[in-house]
Amino acid sequence: ALTLVYALALEHLMDVPFGAFVLAFSPGGLTEMSLVALAMQIDVAFVATHHMARIFIIVVMTPHLFRIMEKFGIIREPEAKPPVPD
Repeated sequence: ALTLVYALALEHLMDVPFGAFVLAFSPGGLTEMSLVALAMQIDVAFVATHHMARIFIIVVMTPHLFRIMEKFGIIREPEAKPPVPD
């Protein structure tokens, strides 16, 4: 639903087709969405760039987000368990 809302809003602000925004903002693999864009004759570079940026942001920001959550006590590091004797 959010994909459609953002795609409709940005379609009116920019000179990019609605379908390009839908594919760029939809969850899915980079390869798969790029192939769908190619089949639909939508700018593959536009779709691929959005997916690569999303993947990069997730990979870079996730460790920092977990550190912040740990600092504020939202999550905590699991306690080490002693080894089980044989």
